[in-house]
Amino acid sequence: MAAQHAPISKENLRRNLQIAHRVESLAKKKKCTPAQLALAWLLSQGEDIVRSPHQARENTWRKHSSRRGRVVASERKEIGENLPAGMTAGDRYPAEAMKAVNR
Repeated sequence: MAAQHAPISKENLRRNLQIAHRVESLAKKKKCTPAQLALAWLLSQGEDIVRSPHQARENTWRKHSSRRGRVVASERKEIGENLPAGMTAGDRYPAEAMKAVNR
């Protein structure tokens, strides 16, 4: 039987689903999907973060008001407080695969 991938262990899955629910809650406040919130947050980090900012911006809220398609400073702060970096449980990849990440 193959070893279970760390992010998929029952405990890690439970913890990471709690994070996903936080993302959903924040997205509902902005009347958008979690994916749209993620793209808007990413764009709010600066133009040097996304290879094609125009394309990413286009995918956020194509059919909605431009205000809802942006994450402003107060929202970045709220997202950072609710979803701090490093809060997910488990490694992203198995140990052997992690050796090839970010070379």
